[in-house]
Order: sequence, then C-alpha cells, then structure tokens
Amino acid sequence: MIYIKKIELAQQPTELSSLTFPNIADYFKSFGEDPLSQVYSSEFEYTFTNFSSQLYTYYTMAIYENNWGLTEQRKSEYQIKVEADVIDLCEAIDCGVEEEEPA
Repeated sequence: MIYIKKIELAQQPTELSSLTFPNIADYFKSFGEDPLSQVYSSEFEYTFTNFSSQLYTYYTMAIYENNWGLTEQRKSEYQIKVEADVIDLCEAIDCGVEEEEPA
C-alpha cells in the first residue's frame, strides 16, 4: 500500500525533516488497496489530481508492504518515480467553465 499525506503551509518549512508522514490511520490518499490486482504484478501506475489553498504544498509518502496471505512472493524492491505538474484550479476541480474554441 502507498499512503500519501498532503501538507499545506503558508511559509516554507525550515527543515524538510519536520514534515510528517502518513500512516495506516492518517493519510490523504492511498493506492494499492486491491490485492488481487497486485499478485504477481511487477509495475503499477497511480495518478491523482488535487489543488492547494496554500503557497507551499508538500506530499509525503509511505509504503507498507502486505501480501494479504495470498502469496509467498515478497515485493521488497521498489523503484519509485514521482511526477508533478502545475495545473489551473479549474482543471483540478472542474469549475464547469468551458473553454472557447479558437475561431
């Protein structure tokens, strides 16, 4: 399971180590809940769109390994790639405003 925690701050933190990490009880988003889709798979891609109300927004991540007793195979090696794009607020929350097409 991958857990994401969203931290919004008005000012930049002095130490990134002061940011808190998610856990099973306290998280913003999670991925990998369905064990049957993960058994014997080697690659997963998860995406989400969100918006921020503060100047500084950080997402911390925690990975919890669980095989749900379905396999003896362990997934102990991870390669993680994180990409972030800045998008318009209406793209994130669907403001209902349709863009005019060029003439």
